[in-house]
Amino acid sequence: MRFIAIAACVFAVGCSASANPGAEMSHPDVRVVDGDTLRIDGERVRISNMDAPEMGAHAKCWAEAALASLAKRELEAIVGEYPDITMRRVGTDRYGRTLALVYAHGHDVGEAMVTQGYASEWVGHRWDWCVPTDFHRAGGPMLGIKAQIDAEAHAAGLR
Repeated sequence: MRFIAIAACVFAVGCSASANPGAEMSHPDVRVVDGDTLRIDGERVRISNMDAPEMGAHAKCWAEAALASLAKRELEAIVGEYPDITMRRVGTDRYGRTLALVYAHGHDVGEAMVTQGYASEWVGHRWDWCVPTDFHRAGGPMLGIKAQIDAEAHAAGLR
């Protein structure tokens, strides 16, 4: 189930050339900072078309911190499984990070993270990861994962 779009692309003809026009060369040194930020060849790169939950002290609630760990783990799995990482720079954010569309084996990493439910599409502002699960039933990101965390917390007496 992990990163189905990229796995399918591995077997497709010509997917890496056409899926990311204008992308730069492959980057061998890629490290995951959090669910939507990478360090590529020493450069801090924010994946521009997605928003993942904030980690640690930056999280607004326990659920956001838990979701952030899952998102980071998934991004690490993608980078580890598909080390052919390329990017197309699109700007700089207010923290000085490079904003870029990032591709793994020719497929859009941000789009895959959103499709798999580990992030929300970037719409110009952060998603509120701390609203009750019922709100997410309307189609918010991480619906299944958030519901599972809520159920586990409830069973453990944390909620």
